[in-house]
Amino acid sequence: MSTEPATLQSTEEALHEIQAAFGPYQQNKGKKFQRMTEARSRECADLIAMILLDATYPLELFLPTLSVLPPSITSISALGAVTAWISMTTERRAAYLRWIDTLDPDRAGSQKVILIPGLLEHSPETAVNLFYNISLKNKELRERLASSLLVDSSDKVILLFSSDSRQDKVPDLLKRLLTLADSPKVTAEVKWRILRLALSTMVARNLHNGSLGEALLRLIEVQMLSLPPTIKQEMKTLLTELDVRLVDRFFPEEVTATEPLPTSTPDGVPEMAPVAPSESMVAPAAAPTGFVSTPQSVPSSGVPGSVSVAPLTITQQLSDWLTTLQQQVTILQELQEHIRSLEERQAHLDNELRRSRAEKEEASNTAVESLAAYRAAEERIRTLDESLKEADTTIKLERERADSLNRHMAAAAGKEVALREELARQEAKFSKERSELFHRIETNAERRIEEYRNGLASAFARLFHGVPARRSAVSPETGDVLLARLYQVIDFLESKGMRVLSG
Repeated sequence: MSTEPATLQSTEEALHEIQAAFGPYQQNKGKKFQRMTEARSRECADLIAMILLDATYPLELFLPTLSVLPPSITSISALGAVTAWISMTTERRAAYLRWIDTLDPDRAGSQKVILIPGLLEHSPETAVNLFYNISLKNKELRERLASSLLVDSSDKVILLFSSDSRQDKVPDLLKRLLTLADSPKVTAEVKWRILRLALSTMVARNLHNGSLGEALLRLIEVQMLSLPPTIKQEMKTLLTELDVRLVDRFFPEEVTATEPLPTSTPDGVPEMAPVAPSESMVAPAAAPTGFVSTPQSVPSSGVPGSVSVAPLTITQQLSDWLTTLQQQVTILQELQEHIRSLEERQAHLDNELRRSRAEKEEASNTAVESLAAYRAAEERIRTLDESLKEADTTIKLERERADSLNRHMAAAAGKEVALREELARQEAKFSKERSELFHRIETNAERRIEEYRNGLASAFARLFHGVPARRSAVSPETGDVLLARLYQVIDFLESKGMRVLSG
């Protein structure tokens, strides 16, 4: 299935529109210019997307024309690339990314600021590579990326850390995210969302226990100072769920001396680590037996109060165990809620799948109609080619006639023949080259007309040589001479094909 003829026609129109829109910016290099409106930018982005989608049009002829535009105008092509990316061929995607690498840092950065959040959903691996290689030294570029990625597309940031992300890239990606989160444009809620993502990712990939995670934890420590108390409390809850040791690191002032140190539990007392739901259901029934037997196993030392100390310790441990159990129940409730949300998500995906299948069937029907339209267009193109050949034959005849009228201009005729031969070869190419060829013909025609005028002026100068000045008194003999000169001029004009006298 192909819609090539319609696409080519649209591409030709899009090229003209792009040239008209970007022409003023290309001519005013280094000068101040009026910023393009958002509606006009969106329109130009759609035109660029149309060109990118036309697999028959070579990008190496189009993309270099955008390289000389100001960064704010060049970045419009990134909007078009985001629109067309999902339907672009792999070769055209690679060509577009190679072109970005040829741009200067400002223009390349302006492209990546738009491409990174725009491609996260459809091509996360490309977005990760662009984010991994973008320079954050430019303050303006850094703030623009923070606004576009963390503020406008905060719900997509998690796609940077897909399951197939390279482990060696994750620390640098986290560092870059934390650097962007420190931007003035990032609100406290968005910053907390990024910190939460960073902490969850580090714990899931066990980065918080190594040297790589130490620098990231220090960045988080600095940024959490600006968070409001409510968010800090949420952060403490999250750290408790992820790794309780992180609570001591970020909230050391809240660790009291009365907290029990991690020791081995008495016989029959459950461990403090999270357990599976089935284990947590039977643990409360098993606890009393262990707690009853423990005081009996404590030997009597003969010191007053030695027997009463053991029950106090067991009671405290039981209280701690019940607290842990309540936390585990809370975790299980959250897990149940998460599973429910996953089931809803699965149902939504099933609906999306059914809708996609319906759209696919509709697209197949449309493809059949497009194929018929394509064949009709091919027949129309064949008819136009025949008409073009007839027009070429007529043009050749007209050239021969023009050559017969200008034989006296030997030097100009030689150049004209060479130009016409070049024109005959170029006429067989696509319509995109015809405008340039017509421009050359127009230029050459103007030059030849100018030469023709100069030749007439030179001939008239010879004929009027010796003619008296205006309003000079002339004798009858001189009048005869002037009359003879006048008829010489008339004869000369008629020899050139210009009829002067009617009789």
